[in-house]
Amino acid sequence: MGLEPSASAALSRWIIDSAADFAIIATDIHGRVTSWSRGAEAVLGWTEAEMLGDTADRIFIPEDQAAGRAAIEMRGALETGVGTDERWHLRKGGERFWANGELTPLRDDDGEVLGFVKVLRDRTRQHELAMLREREAVEIADTERALRESQTYLRLLLDSSAEGFYAVDREGVTRVTNAAFLRMMGFQHSDEAIGRKLHDVIHHSHPDGSAFPASDCPLYRCAREGVPAHIVDDVFHRVDGRPIPVEYWATPIVRDGVLDGAICTFLDISDRKLAEAERASAQSRLQEMYATLEALVQARTRERDTIWQVSKDMLGVADFDGVWLSVNPAWTAILGWPVEELVGRTSEWLEHPDDLEKTRAEMQSLAAGRPTLAFENRFRTAAGDYRDLSWTAVPMEGLLYCVTRDVTEQKRGLAALARAEEALRQSQKLEAVGQLTGGVAHDFNNLLTIIRSSVDFLRRSDLGETRRLRYIEAISDTVERASKLTGQLLAFARRQPLKPSVFDVGQQVRSVVDLIRPLMGARIQIECELCGPACFAEADISQFETALVNLSVNARDAMNGEGRLTFRAEEVSSVPSIRGHLTADGHFIAISVIDTGAGIEPSRLAAIFEPFFTTKEVGKGTGLGLSQVFGFAKQSGGEIDVRSVPGQGASFTLYLPR
Repeated sequence: MGLEPSASAALSRWIIDSAADFAIIATDIHGRVTSWSRGAEAVLGWTEAEMLGDTADRIFIPEDQAAGRAAIEMRGALETGVGTDERWHLRKGGERFWANGELTPLRDDDGEVLGFVKVLRDRTRQHELAMLREREAVEIADTERALRESQTYLRLLLDSSAEGFYAVDREGVTRVTNAAFLRMMGFQHSDEAIGRKLHDVIHHSHPDGSAFPASDCPLYRCAREGVPAHIVDDVFHRVDGRPIPVEYWATPIVRDGVLDGAICTFLDISDRKLAEAERASAQSRLQEMYATLEALVQARTRERDTIWQVSKDMLGVADFDGVWLSVNPAWTAILGWPVEELVGRTSEWLEHPDDLEKTRAEMQSLAAGRPTLAFENRFRTAAGDYRDLSWTAVPMEGLLYCVTRDVTEQKRGLAALARAEEALRQSQKLEAVGQLTGGVAHDFNNLLTIIRSSVDFLRRSDLGETRRLRYIEAISDTVERASKLTGQLLAFARRQPLKPSVFDVGQQVRSVVDLIRPLMGARIQIECELCGPACFAEADISQFETALVNLSVNARDAMNGEGRLTFRAEEVSSVPSIRGHLTADGHFIAISVIDTGAGIEPSRLAAIFEPFFTTKEVGKGTGLGLSQVFGFAKQSGGEIDVRSVPGQGASFTLYLPR
């Protein structure tokens, strides 16, 4: 027989209130509290009166409240039937506690959700114990890992050490070795030493080679009696029998106050012994060297004193105030003053009045630590005249060391030589003018002969019209040749009027190539290697074209009408040293005309730009073509260079300002 609804509700209430160790909370579908058990009051701290009608969010910590935890749990319970979780919750006083919760939906007979029931159990103690056990497990794992790492690092440290480590127990049985000890004693693996007696591992003997009893071994005594030892010079024998000198330290191993063996640190001192032997040998050699050096110093001192006395150069030592501390006899020989009048005084009373200022400046430079090389001034002699002196002085350790040479006669000789060279240059100039005048007179005389002959023929009354025109044409051609000769002379003399302008070098070279191609003949191959359209130069275009034509004709004659002629144009940043001139930096265009002809003999290279100089046969050239190119280059602010190897052709390069 079932209970009445009121009895059932009372029974349910009794069951709920009798569970005091966990909380039972009932809410409607909106999460508002409809029932609050005594266990809920005990666990959470709020009374039923305080919670009825309020939301259950109050039992959640602020982080979960902000995340809407109550709504999430209700949705989960509706989806799964029962929602369970463990998390931190909040008591009335603000204390946090860890709880296990179950949330179940309440439904009517039709299955409609009326609300939720949440059962909350305090599991703080169990959670803290679990966390403690987890931390302990982590700490144990960390400790074990640290121990393994420590052992690994210790082994790496031992094996990376250059010193040998060796440990035995109280019975002298080997327990630990490192790689350096194994190498030192000649073992391949640690297994060859571990577990063996000390004297089976370390073959010990006295330095004289006699046997070494185990009872005398310091390492044995340290392991059995706890007596530490430091042995500076001892002899062990490797497995292969080779003796090695060692230094070692034996230290007792004590565990919990009980002696448990000994550990020994070994050093192979073979290198040290060898170094000591070499040092002793070097010391002996050094002593011999000192003795030899002392003898050499004495010999050099005698040599220096001898040089000081016999040197024809004036030698002296002065301080930075210019006061002479010591001078050699050459001062008296050259200047006539006794040494006593020079030492202890400056040189100011000897210097030429015009040299005082520059001498003071040179002294200041010396005082600043800069040496003097070939400084010249004049000193007065005892006879009253002056001698030209060339000084070399070096500042060192607060003193000036000076070497002075009398260059009076040398300067007089140079002056005489300069006068002779000037006279020679004047003579050469007159000879060159005579050669130039003779050449010009000869060429003009030939031209005037043609004109005079043609005029004489024109005066004849019986001259026909055809011949008359031919003579007039001959006069005109001769006048044109004379004008061309005048232009070449002006070009060489750099006196012809130029009309410089900016032009495209590549375009002008192509124009000249098109012009001369018929003149070159079919057996000469012409090639062009030209810079781009932005390659501009500034010069007289007409003279530039004439220069290229002259160079091309010379190349054709040098190739005897057969070969390869190359025109090249490029931008360069300097003009190289040509005919003794210094390199000129700047922006230039280099135009080269290169042939594969016979080349030019080295002895003739220096003369090819001279007027009327030619290697061609008589009547085949005036010798002014290259002179015109030379004059044009110089007058345009440029240069002309030639490079040639006999039998391999020649290369003429014209440099013009970009």
